[in-house]
Amino acid sequence: MTYTRNKLTVLSTVYPPISSADAVRLMRIPEVEAMLRTSDFYMIGGRAQARLTRPVCDHDSGELRFDFIVGDGEPRPVTIRIHELPGVATFEGETFQIQIDEAGSGFKIWDGIPDAPGA
Repeated sequence: MTYTRNKLTVLSTVYPPISSADAVRLMRIPEVEAMLRTSDFYMIGGRAQARLTRPVCDHDSGELRFDFIVGDGEPRPVTIRIHELPGVATFEGETFQIQIDEAGSGFKIWDGIPDAPGA
């Protein structure tokens, strides 16, 4: 006689997976903290760090160019046409500023002075 044993497990998460950077930002929001506290299952995962290097902003063409690297992989050239981004394309002001974080993990586009009160 042959027996087959099966088990099916379904996992419903209370919040989608988030990066460490997002976790730091979100942990300051009381509603998010309350939602996360309803879970009794935690998982820690990891991936190689992604970063951008050698950033160059060409104001004439409106392009931000940089090399994108994941872990020890080969750099991949990236070009972003800043004026084609939805939030920038509809911007009616005169100028904006691009701020690349010191770790090279991302950038922000500001319509004023970066990190100024009210920004």
